[in-house]
Amino acid sequence: MRGVGARGGPPDHTSQKVWGLVGAAGYACAALVAARSSTPWARAPAMVAVAGAAAVPLLYLSVIGRAQMEVGVVERAADLLFSHSGVMPGARAWSSGWPPC
Repeated sequence: MRGVGARGGPPDHTSQKVWGLVGAAGYACAALVAARSSTPWARAPAMVAVAGAAAVPLLYLSVIGRAQMEVGVVERAADLLFSHSGVMPGARAWSSGWPPC
């Protein structure tokens, strides 16, 4: 059966599995950076964790076109942001005093 994993469950290469594996690798890298850091709560491990567990899987799944539904929402938001010359839709309304307080 096509699209079914070895045990009859979901496919083996779902976007959730890819996100989980890449995210785990990102957290592992962040743990190594934190272990080597001389300062507790250093900024570098946090940056590695965010990049490895969120940014890399998001970009990878977007590029290969196997993104989760949430990735599509983020892509659409970025498209809308950049298509309006950096001004978020509705920002003009908020700056003009709408909605009334």
